[in-house]
Amino acid sequence: MSQSASASPHDVQLTPYQGGLLSRSFLGVLLAQFLGTINDNVFRWFIVFVGGRTWDNEAQALSLGLFCFTLPYLIFVTMAGYLGDRFSKQKVIVYLKFLELPLMLLGIAGIMMRNVPFLFFVVALTGCQCALFGPAKFGALPEILRPDKLSAGNGAMGFVTVIGTAMGLVVAGILDDKSKINLSDAVSLGQVSSEAIFLVSLAIIGWFCTLLIAPLPPADPHRKLAANPVAETWHNLSQLYRNRPLFLVALGMGYFWLLGSLAQNGVLEFGMNELQLLDKTEVTPLQAMLVLGVATGSILAGLWSAGKIELGIVTVGASGMASSALLMFVVGFPIESPTPEAIEQTAIRRLDQRLTKADGEAAKETVRKKHAAEQEKAKAKGQVSLSVYPEFRTESAKRAIPWASACLLALGLSAGLFNIPLEAFLQHRSDPKMVGVNIAASNFIVFSFILVSSGLYYVLREVIGLTPTQVFLGCGAVTVPIALIVFRLIPKETIRCLVWLLFRLMYKVRVFGSEHIPSTGGGLIVANHVSWLDGFLLILNSERPIRMIAWADYVTGPFIGWLTRMFGVIPIKSTEGPRAIVTALNTAREAIQNGELVCIFAEGGITRTGQLQPFQRGLLRIIDGTNAPVIPTYLDELWGSIFSHRDGRFLWKRPRCWPYPVTIVFGPHLKNPDNVTEVRMAVEKLGVEASIRRRDHELIPARMFLRKCRTSRSRLKVADSTGQELTGNRTLIGTLCIKRALERLYLQPDEKTVGILLPPSNGGLLANMAITVSGRVSVNLNYTLTDTDIRYCIAESGIRHVITSRKFLEKKPVVFDPATQLIFLEDVKEKLTGDDKVLSAIAAYLLPIWILERCLGLTQIKPTDLMTIIFSSGSTGQPKGVMLSHHNIGSNISSADQLFQIKRTDVIIGVLPFFHSFGYTLMMWLPMNVDCAAVYHFNPLDARTVGELAQKYKGTIVAATPTFLKSYLKRCDKEQFATLDLAIVGAEKLPQQLAEEFHSKFGVTPTEGYGCTELSPLAAANVPDHRSREVTQIGTKLGTVGRAVPNVCAKVVDADSFIELGNNKPGLLLIGGPNVMQGYLNHPEKTASVIHDDYWYNTGDIAEIDDDGFIRITGRLSRFSKIGGEMVPHIRIEEELLTIVEIPGSDDTDIKLAVTAVPDEKKGERLIVLHKRLSKTVAEILKELGIRELPNLWMPSADSFLEVESIPLLGTGKLDLKAVKDMALKAFGPQ
Repeated sequence: MSQSASASPHDVQLTPYQGGLLSRSFLGVLLAQFLGTINDNVFRWFIVFVGGRTWDNEAQALSLGLFCFTLPYLIFVTMAGYLGDRFSKQKVIVYLKFLELPLMLLGIAGIMMRNVPFLFFVVALTGCQCALFGPAKFGALPEILRPDKLSAGNGAMGFVTVIGTAMGLVVAGILDDKSKINLSDAVSLGQVSSEAIFLVSLAIIGWFCTLLIAPLPPADPHRKLAANPVAETWHNLSQLYRNRPLFLVALGMGYFWLLGSLAQNGVLEFGMNELQLLDKTEVTPLQAMLVLGVATGSILAGLWSAGKIELGIVTVGASGMASSALLMFVVGFPIESPTPEAIEQTAIRRLDQRLTKADGEAAKETVRKKHAAEQEKAKAKGQVSLSVYPEFRTESAKRAIPWASACLLALGLSAGLFNIPLEAFLQHRSDPKMVGVNIAASNFIVFSFILVSSGLYYVLREVIGLTPTQVFLGCGAVTVPIALIVFRLIPKETIRCLVWLLFRLMYKVRVFGSEHIPSTGGGLIVANHVSWLDGFLLILNSERPIRMIAWADYVTGPFIGWLTRMFGVIPIKSTEGPRAIVTALNTAREAIQNGELVCIFAEGGITRTGQLQPFQRGLLRIIDGTNAPVIPTYLDELWGSIFSHRDGRFLWKRPRCWPYPVTIVFGPHLKNPDNVTEVRMAVEKLGVEASIRRRDHELIPARMFLRKCRTSRSRLKVADSTGQELTGNRTLIGTLCIKRALERLYLQPDEKTVGILLPPSNGGLLANMAITVSGRVSVNLNYTLTDTDIRYCIAESGIRHVITSRKFLEKKPVVFDPATQLIFLEDVKEKLTGDDKVLSAIAAYLLPIWILERCLGLTQIKPTDLMTIIFSSGSTGQPKGVMLSHHNIGSNISSADQLFQIKRTDVIIGVLPFFHSFGYTLMMWLPMNVDCAAVYHFNPLDARTVGELAQKYKGTIVAATPTFLKSYLKRCDKEQFATLDLAIVGAEKLPQQLAEEFHSKFGVTPTEGYGCTELSPLAAANVPDHRSREVTQIGTKLGTVGRAVPNVCAKVVDADSFIELGNNKPGLLLIGGPNVMQGYLNHPEKTASVIHDDYWYNTGDIAEIDDDGFIRITGRLSRFSKIGGEMVPHIRIEEELLTIVEIPGSDDTDIKLAVTAVPDEKKGERLIVLHKRLSKTVAEILKELGIRELPNLWMPSADSFLEVESIPLLGTGKLDLKAVKDMALKAFGPQ
């Protein structure tokens, strides 16, 4: 029994008959069990009631009924096992279930014949049918259920059995109260018609249910029936005894039924004698609590097993049974008995009540004699009368009733937890050919214990004279050592279960890909390391035991050392040098060779930056020569939990929700990986899968917006350069007011897309929020485009209305198509009604969020639904509409939040326009989805105002292009950026000199990132390094764009074949993840050309990835020229030229030059340099360029320089590549 309960002893493949809990076969067995249990108990109890009334001896009828029904389980144990193994269990179930019908008819006939002994003989026949039915019924479960559903299936069977038993008792009582049959008198068919219809109908329906079961092959078709049943029973018991784990399980099941029988008998007398309840009717709620507890425990045991046979639950159940039984004694001990006067008055009232109901003097005399006998019997035993009226019930008894109910509920629940894993273990661990035999033998033990319990209860009550309270004390006292024995047998499983239950309170874990964990044999699990509890989470959610590799410093000590030895943790003693590490790795390899699972966190430590760290090469040494699979594993959502290092703190932080969500994904096997890069890539890809897997469980950005506004009720949430400030509540009220006005005055129900032409400002934000919470798609129009392009975007998106403002159009006039209707924010504000304001305020302040989001229809929006259309800047042609879903934006927000560790005190300075994907996602929606504030200004080049806003609002985060950053460096004072923590830079390559100068002045090193509109936009970023006494983790490498953000994957492939190139090799950069767009609006062919294998986006950039995962962009495929058969990068040439022409200390922040190419007849292409007026001549420039050791093909000729008034730029500050190319072609292209 101490062996692992989750690994199968037989490597049995799934059969065609095995399915889930909703398979026809299992439903057929379940319904047949439920209806059969009801019918058996209705019939047995009804006969007991009739027999007791006829003989005027309820105790005799009760004992005889139990004896007749139980004895066949002992007599036919051999036959039951033989039938279950020799023949198809499906046929056995169908045939035996059919026998129920004639047995019910025989019972009705016995009543009509008024023959009580015959009725109990039929009860015995019913017991025979049930005894033969049991092994086939329960033995069929492992044949019709997948192994991962066996525990849950047993839980369901236990649930319907308990409920059916209780319902049978209740229905039997109802039928008996209605008919009041006494076989001493004549019985008419009308008296028994209700019973006959009920019993026969259930028998027929139950038989039809068995027809749902698929045909099953016999387990042992050659088995012969033993000539000597007694010897065969002894042989079966001996075989069970030799299999120690199964024998102990059978004893445990027997003890469950022993305790259950004692409790069932004890509850009745405890209620009437101790709690002073009136009669059996008043005791029924107590019995119901016990039954409800067992049913609930059965279901919980199946659910908690989570696809495994979790034996640790048995210890929890045993401990609960002991505690609950002892508490029953504590509840009953202080109860005071009623006074003798109260008892006497009660007896008189009861006698009067009975005499009133008696018909005739003879009947009244019988009542008097019976009542006198009851009172004499009660006095002889020193007991309270069994008929105490409520008005004479003592106060202590009244107070004890709810406590007794709670204890009985706990006792039943614990018993269910105790029994179900044992039944599942017996079925799962039995040899397939011996399932029927083992179940029959265990049934023999179980029903032997049941018979013992009836005699034991008689001895305890009648011979020894214990009270019901003392009986419960005895049960609890005996169960305590049993619980200790169970713990001694399975300490590992018990501790695992207890820790798992604790984790269930803390975490909500979803596991995917568990089928990739091999059922047998060794393997190496390689996982990312995010928190201190990662190892526990993997151990608790694996179907097999896992041996973790851990640093010895963390797994030593008196108690933790005992635990780690028990769970086979492999310690690495770092203080003992490389030899100790090699020893630990060799130990891990030996464990894998011995068929065990080993787990290593290949990063070598917990991430301090939130990014996946480089993998150490030790994992290759572990699997070297083993031919064992590597199982990549990804732990998702743990960054930010109290046991992670987010915010630089371990433990001391508030969890963002409770229970904390966790996603674990096990990936397909890797066989003999060549390097750790291959393994790291596999783990990184699982991060993408994890994000996609949890997509439907996450809140879309609009729903998060509602919550964050509510948590920022009176704190600043939004401000802009006009001086307007909005708290969280005012932001939400403004959004709801604008939404109501737009829908009432302008927008039609079928209008799905709405244009917005506004700069970064409070008004622009509220307009976007209003459109999104209304369930529509926002399209922020690029006001730096030409009017023609703006009209094209409107037409392409199907926009009817554009939200803008008169003030903005005065500064940036746009000629719209006459069909386009404009909505001016000034007009919306004027047309707000009192209802708009009052109802919006009520919703913002008072309405629960879960109601508000349903009123807004946000719960009906799917994560994959379209959220926005962002038109690319058109740097290489006509603008393309990029379709981004709610999940695209939400996942990018989540990645940015993890990466940049946004805090409540952060203030984002938003200067990027909302028509830019970075401005839309990270400047607008990010602060609306986390607990921070945002401050907006419409002109990113207005460095003075940006600096003033940063100083006024204590800005901590700014995002800009290098061009904008250069302007802030020149024009902003150091004090204005004194609170700055993070400067995010993108769109252009960050010059190292600029980064150094910015750090020198403001104390912050700019963080270069990478992304594009199609990637929502963030794909990679540098983050600040982590340096502490214990560990150093690099987060930034200058000259790179950082590592891929969490849940996003990057790889480099050959531009022609798309074959993956691996690390340190330049190639075409592909980005995969939940941030990849849905596609280009109305251009499926363009979408297909850039998205590969569902979620890999072809960036068109040439890059290489180093061994630490940092991405270095070397150029765009479109910004390369093929000259003389070689690829020449424009960006690299631009960088060299800029270092030559830059004037140190200059305040000029404009872009001075750009490199492009035009067709050339001789070399294929010719390099062209467009430049503004420079401080050096072309000859001087070429001279300096010549000493830079660039290849000759990279050198532009002297006649390829063209001076221009300005370098064409887009509204985002990026080069307008199309305009640059056009200018070059006009000057140097073919005429």
